[in-house]
Amino acid sequence: IFYHLSKNIKIYCYHKIIIFILEPSFKNTTKMKKKLLITLNALLAFGVLQAQIVNLGGTITVQSGATLVVEGNVDNQSGTIANSGTIEIKGNFNNAAASTTLSGTGTYIFSGGTPNATITTNGDAINNLTIDKSGFDVLLSDSLTVNGTLTFGGAGNSNLVLGAHKLILGNLATLDAGSPAGYIEADGIGVVVKNHSSTMPFTLPI
Repeated sequence: IFYHLSKNIKIYCYHKIIIFILEPSFKNTTKMKKKLLITLNALLAFGVLQAQIVNLGGTITVQSGATLVVEGNVDNQSGTIANSGTIEIKGNFNNAAASTTLSGTGTYIFSGGTPNATITTNGDAINNLTIDKSGFDVLLSDSLTVNGTLTFGGAGNSNLVLGAHKLILGNLATLDAGSPAGYIEADGIGVVVKNHSSTMPFTLPI
């Protein structure tokens, strides 16, 4: 099944998976965001179980105050993601594009339930990260740099699992205290690294 949302975005439905193919010059303005979410919700009502966004060279822009909710994976094969609002992801996040393709002061939220999610940034930093899955974890597939705030949400029992990778907190990054129901899990050789300026205090919750 083939759907047209606009001349710059194509939607494919294949084996109950919606794939958004974002072509060059796509921008997620508030109007386009609403149109995309309306289309997505309408398709989900017809029994589609999962949706994913695949960027093949476009620019995805989420403006301040806007929220883009993705019911499946975000796969940035090439192109850029400029997030100054909120991108909520209920699947995996994969940035296969060259470094410096992720920008903005916004927040990435990992939410939803099963299964565990993975995050791959390919050396790029993100600003804010919230781990808010319900009973499942977010696993690093490579080193992750957070320059803003790392937060564990209220869904509970959701950890950020390092594995063999580094979690790097930038000079101005902050970290909430977490709880027994949500915390950084160093289950392998991965470590937490804090870049720190001597003039800036930092509290490391234990």
